[in-house]
Amino acid sequence: MTENHSITFFDQQFRRQSKDVAMKLNPFEEVAIKYLHGEVLDFGCGLGNLAFSASQMGCTVTALDASPAAIEHIWSRAAAEGARVSASVADLRDYSIADDCDCIVCIGLLMFFDCTTALKVLSQLQSHVRPGVSDFDALQGTLKRFSTIVARKPADLLFP
Repeated sequence: MTENHSITFFDQQFRRQSKDVAMKLNPFEEVAIKYLHGEVLDFGCGLGNLAFSASQMGCTVTALDASPAAIEHIWSRAAAEGARVSASVADLRDYSIADDCDCIVCIGLLMFFDCTTALKVLSQLQSHVRPGVSDFDALQGTLKRFSTIVARKPADLLFP
């Protein structure tokens, strides 16, 4: 894997955090967790809080991150808890997803990629979500179907 300042920064952060921070879901993970089921790919998993929560709900989770510290933490925690979470170090800028999943989660990662890479990765993520697994009944007998949630900060909250 080539040198990447973002990876180096987060690897150092994760080494500190895995020793002394309570493991809880961030606000984005709290929104996403209720939609997860079946086989889940946590793409850019960090310390794996979402992966472990999904595992506790009965999901089988594959967790990927470029940070060796994060993945080592997940291996240790999965072994200690007997969780159904497998984890690997991967350069997610050019990682090739081999199999389709029921759900793919990618929170707070694509913004660290250049636009071309982010769009390429997003397209790959979308193409590996099994069709129809995120359908739910809505009002007036309609069917809602989604495979991607995109969040953005309103312009009035941006800093100059």
